[in-house]
Amino acid sequence: MKNAGDWLKSWKLVSWRTAVVVAIVAYSLVGFLVVPRIAKKLIVDTARERTGREVTVEEVRCNPFTLSLTIRGFSMPDRPGSTLLAFDELYANAQVSSLFRWAATLKELRIENPYLGLRRFADGGINVLELLEDIEARTPPDQDADDEDGFPRAVLHHILVEGSIIDLDDFDREEPLEMTFGPSKYELHDISTIPDRQGGNDFVIGLVEGGTIGVSGDVVVEPFGVNGTVTIDALFLEYAWPLLRPYFEFDLAGGQAGGQFDYAVEIRDDGLHATISDFDYQVESLGVSLRSSDVNILEVPLITITDGSLVWPEAEVGAAAVVVEGAEAFLWLEPDGIPSWSELVPEETRTTVVKTYHQVEEAFPWEIDVERFEITNASANFEDRTFNEPVRLKVEKANLSLTDIVTGPGHRWGLAASASLFGEAAATAEGFVGTGPIRLETAVGIEGLDLGHVRPYVERVAPLELRAGVLESKGTVTVDPEGDGPVAAFAGDLDILEIDLWETTVGSTVL
Repeated sequence: MKNAGDWLKSWKLVSWRTAVVVAIVAYSLVGFLVVPRIAKKLIVDTARERTGREVTVEEVRCNPFTLSLTIRGFSMPDRPGSTLLAFDELYANAQVSSLFRWAATLKELRIENPYLGLRRFADGGINVLELLEDIEARTPPDQDADDEDGFPRAVLHHILVEGSIIDLDDFDREEPLEMTFGPSKYELHDISTIPDRQGGNDFVIGLVEGGTIGVSGDVVVEPFGVNGTVTIDALFLEYAWPLLRPYFEFDLAGGQAGGQFDYAVEIRDDGLHATISDFDYQVESLGVSLRSSDVNILEVPLITITDGSLVWPEAEVGAAAVVVEGAEAFLWLEPDGIPSWSELVPEETRTTVVKTYHQVEEAFPWEIDVERFEITNASANFEDRTFNEPVRLKVEKANLSLTDIVTGPGHRWGLAASASLFGEAAATAEGFVGTGPIRLETAVGIEGLDLGHVRPYVERVAPLELRAGVLESKGTVTVDPEGDGPVAAFAGDLDILEIDLWETTVGSTVL
């Protein structure tokens, strides 16, 4: 057997062994030294040519033996001094098998700490739209046609995006908005553009102030389809409210939401098809404060949605139950008679909302089917400050139930309601609400209502003092815009018991 020395002595300068060594050395030099320089220049030049932006890349590394490429310190600006897209490191590891089969195969794609800035500038320009416009202006027309040929055949075994941060900035408003979402994590397994090949996804999206949205399920790229489960944990509504704050005159005080639902989305020949099912959602400790007085005008301990659903393009929305528990409202009339709630939604916002609603209703005729809507154990405190000493009215233990809520003409919703007035009287209602147009027919009743609570209103309109009196009533209230008689009517009994009405001018009993 030849030893190493004999083997080396037998090595001829021109031989297959020399060729192999030279090839390996050349391959190594090109892979480790030449490819990174070319790749770095290609990234910078391509970005400049396609977007008109000067990107920076700190370092590019290539390992020709593992077929891996590492890009570090990437940054793309939107405007001078402002970053649109960046990441600390991108690592891609191709699989050797991709050299021998008819599909590009990526064993691993990892992106660490990517950053995306979604920004509207003070002049109204939006950075993402500006980027798309620049790309479109620099894209040859014939290249657009080539892009319609579909996805190339590829298999991506593992994609991992960690530490993702998204900044949402809007400087074109009276109070600039700056919000940060993340850090987030996105992970995909066995994603393939080969038809009917199924992969998986697992996302954890960071929300403002620590909340998360978790998404998991299956993915098919060709034809596109995804399905799985979404879990929302600790969505703090108060911190997301700045998005809508300029359009209203109230603020959210607290409010934490969470829940989960199943989803399925696919693209068919006739367009997008999507379903959401088993939607269970809760909003806890929600408060609404009036901005001008910093007073909570509404507090809701719990809102629950059970077994919600959505079907598209059928435009159907449904739920087994929507329940509002323990809501408490505080309302008043200002000394000049203006109600406190009149300023909650400015006229401009009301006009915009109504216009948008009609546009959406015309474009998407949604059908809503909710089996039960309930308000339980609610209360309301009302102050009439038009009097020198405010008049206070109170409703407690209020309950409202609407059943079989279906939109569209010809439907009847069941209605039942009850409440305690001033802690002593009882009010009830039971009947139905008809749709298309709205109709109402309900039996109502009031027992033991002390008329002393409305004494100031009697004294305001006449020189009378209502010293005592109890109101009781039973009957039926109807509202029928299509009837021959009045739109609203009451038929039944109205009893006033133990009345004591005093005339204050001469000081005598009237009744």
